[in-house]
Amino acid sequence: MAFRDIDLTDKCFEEVVAKFLQGLTPEQRLAGLTPKQRLAGLTPEQVLAYYTPEQLLAGLTPEQVLAGMTPEQIAAVLTPEVLEIIARKARH
Repeated sequence: MAFRDIDLTDKCFEEVVAKFLQGLTPEQRLAGLTPKQRLAGLTPEQVLAYYTPEQLLAGLTPEQVLAGMTPEQIAAVLTPEVLEIIARKARH
């Protein structure tokens, strides 16, 4: 059914939109949405499954990254190399 074939006088707007969206592929539906709209309604698990770790971290400040980590996770990444980088930055 083409969008032009729907009789707007007999249906409510939501039904018209629903019928139109049924004919679209998931890619076509997503193409019309902003990233924020795409994420609306998704669980944190669904968001995490969709993005790579690099994409999830892009744009976050170090404070935001640390806020989402447990002390154990933070300790696990504090390698001698990382501690040396932190010490160098603290000296400057």
